[in-house]
Amino acid sequence: MRTFSLSLFTVTSLLAIACADTPSQYDDSYDDSLDDKADVWGSDSRKETYLYPAGPIKDVAKSTAAMVIGGGTLYVENGVWTGYTHSIGETFDFCPGQRFAKQPTLSQCSATLIAPDIVVTAGHCVDHEYCEDMQFVFDYAYNKQPTKPMAIVEKQPGANAYRCKAILLSGNDRDEDKRTGTDFALIRLDRKVTGRAPAKVNWQNPLTVGQQLYTIGYPSGLPQKVATGNVKNADAAQYTFIEHDIDVFGGNSGGGVFDKTGQLVGMHSFSSGIRYVQPEGKSCNVVAVCGKNANCTTKPNAFDTRALASRLTPALRAELGAP
Repeated sequence: MRTFSLSLFTVTSLLAIACADTPSQYDDSYDDSLDDKADVWGSDSRKETYLYPAGPIKDVAKSTAAMVIGGGTLYVENGVWTGYTHSIGETFDFCPGQRFAKQPTLSQCSATLIAPDIVVTAGHCVDHEYCEDMQFVFDYAYNKQPTKPMAIVEKQPGANAYRCKAILLSGNDRDEDKRTGTDFALIRLDRKVTGRAPAKVNWQNPLTVGQQLYTIGYPSGLPQKVATGNVKNADAAQYTFIEHDIDVFGGNSGGGVFDKTGQLVGMHSFSSGIRYVQPEGKSCNVVAVCGKNANCTTKPNAFDTRALASRLTPALRAELGAP
């Protein structure tokens, strides 16, 4: 069996690691199969946002944006945006039976709106990138089961696409132990975001081991997905990263990790470096399943918003309402 490790900033950069139980009543009938998982430690918990019940998680999903990096991928003109991409199955030469194979892969990272014109993401998503190369798209999500999954990247409302105006503050210096250091970026958009409220941020409240968490983002650049898991370690006195076991992928980088009230507690940062494996005797690819077809040693981690609070400038602290 051959294993593949893919870089973040190319369209071949997409999956990371996961673990949680599959939500009930998940409708994936327009995909080929539910059998194969995607770089997970257990069952794949990803779920289309529209299948979530009304409540704080579905509400805060409106405040999550897909982050598209680099020119030539997303164009906004004449009041619409169009993404130039392929299905994830084509991009990665999926074997039959892989989830979401017919859906597009557009973005490289995820971000969360935390002020009328400020989003937060991971520092490694903006490292060595020019501000003008970044665009942020809201409502890149299915609102019902699609009959044509690729149509979501064709002629969408241009008002939902925003550009980077300035990188206000960033850090990307994880320490060797990968539990301390930083991985965050605050970006001011070219205008105030309309049609959605900024997410509330956990600046100081404690987290507990076993507490339920949710990620909302764009795994592998796919349209928005929600996944769930639990806190594994969140010792703010010792670490600046939260260890969790949510199903996350490369495109989730920078995306919000939320508690059950919809409060932002962290931004996904890193996990396993193993992405795809090629089954013995086959020339196509399947996604890695930790403990089944891949040996994964690193669980997912998110940069803690409580650690972000101590790194804000006085002006940003006031603007973001941080204590």
